[in-house]
Amino acid sequence: MDMFDYISFANSLSISSEVVKSFEQEAKDEFPNDIMLRELHVMRALKTYFNKNLCLAV
Repeated sequence: MDMFDYISFANSLSISSEVVKSFEQEAKDEFPNDIMLRELHVMRALKTYFNKNLCLAV
């Protein structure tokens, strides 16, 4: 992590490390040479994942 602390963000949302690792790999495959874009993608994916699961729980 260089720009975005997505690990703490995921922890605050109670998102498992397996989900985080999955998003990390997807972002690494898509943006292999751009760390900032990769981390931003992970943050946005985590937010979407949380919101989607929150809606399903209601």
